[in-house]
Amino acid sequence: MMLDLLNLIATSVLAIAAVVIARNANSISQNANELADHSNQISKQAIRLEADKQLIEWGQRVLGCASSLVALRTLKQGEIDNEDFIQKRRELRATLYALKEEGQMFFRVSGNLDGTETPPALKAIHELTELTHGKIFRLPTQDYDADGVRELRRKVRAVISDIQGRVSDHWVR
Repeated sequence: MMLDLLNLIATSVLAIAAVVIARNANSISQNANELADHSNQISKQAIRLEADKQLIEWGQRVLGCASSLVALRTLKQGEIDNEDFIQKRRELRATLYALKEEGQMFFRVSGNLDGTETPPALKAIHELTELTHGKIFRLPTQDYDADGVRELRRKVRAVISDIQGRVSDHWVR
């Protein structure tokens, strides 16, 4: 009888210990799941942040090229000769073409950029490349082309606006 009582006590203690261990294991498992969820969220945010960073860097290169175009267009007569102007215009136009194609990778757009579903940044870069055509974008003369410069700047603002709309602003807050 004494042995039965000790057996009952030992079994009860083991059962209680098993329940406590199971609850602790369940709690640890839940904490591990929460940590895994947080880790996944952090990974997704890191991927998004990297994509935003690359888009911003691309936008900075576009803006640098566009600023060089504006600077080239606002030169006064005599500050640059025709050959240098043509060479610089061609270099900047080639850079714009490369940036436009790189942008097509970002925005997953291929083919014609005149469509209505073309992202505004790509459309503006496409229009910038058209504005830099040799028949339109010529050596500065005495009559400063204010409309041409305004048009260049309008395209630049379209690029900035589109990129700002696409990049997350959670880091600004």
